[in-house]
Amino acid sequence: MVSIVIASARRGDPARPLATWADLIMAANSATLYAPDCELVIAWKGPCPPEGLLPNPRMVLVRQPGDARSYGEAYQFAVERASGDELILLNDDAVLLPTTVPILLEDVELLRRHRPPVRPGFVACRSNVAPGPQNIRSANGGTLEGGLMRWTTEQSILAAERVSPIAAWIERRALDEIGGFPPINWFSDDLMCWDLSRRGYTHFVSRAYVHHVGMRATTEDGTTPGQLLEEGLAWVRRHRPDFLAVLEARARETAAGAPR
Repeated sequence: MVSIVIASARRGDPARPLATWADLIMAANSATLYAPDCELVIAWKGPCPPEGLLPNPRMVLVRQPGDARSYGEAYQFAVERASGDELILLNDDAVLLPTTVPILLEDVELLRRHRPPVRPGFVACRSNVAPGPQNIRSANGGTLEGGLMRWTTEQSILAAERVSPIAAWIERRALDEIGGFPPINWFSDDLMCWDLSRRGYTHFVSRAYVHHVGMRATTEDGTTPGQLLEEGLAWVRRHRPDFLAVLEARARETAAGAPR
């Protein structure tokens, strides 16, 4: 079984649940409509329970515990309530297309049959708001196809050093190998990709596409992006100095390549 997993934290007026959960409603309902064979696990945290969700016999709707204060803790809690050995992590401000999950799973099967063999880590969807090669505007070495207004490389599965799981497939056993999600917001994606790569996994950008609103996911307590950045760095500095060295090296590379 494949489980689609969403963790969502929102602030808002408890008297206006549809406004509070508007992003989640779109994300969850797109999964219900376009991936009906998948289990849908939603772990929520906010002023009121989500409303406006389409009926779904495969839906598991659970409230996050009070001590789940980060992206990593929220998704770890949600994943532990999923039944599938294969997971699709989905941001609560992303919307699936009818083709997203079928193409994503087709790409996973192609990778499993790849010769020489590869161990897929994250297989992440392309999107309109995404970093690096996942961004649909990235040429990735391709050229524009005439009147189609798309890059030739959009029809290829691409290997990537790191990806962002806006909508991404991964096997549960791969997550288990790295101890699950780190209890942080910022840098969690980078750290997980790095840990998986060190264990022989390769990350890929799928041909599948997902629409992403972007920068809408929040923490329940209203922590600012600057605070999340500092909290993430402090955690990495304290618990993962090995990865801190990687972040510092990347920062030096970025600074060296910046125009002067």
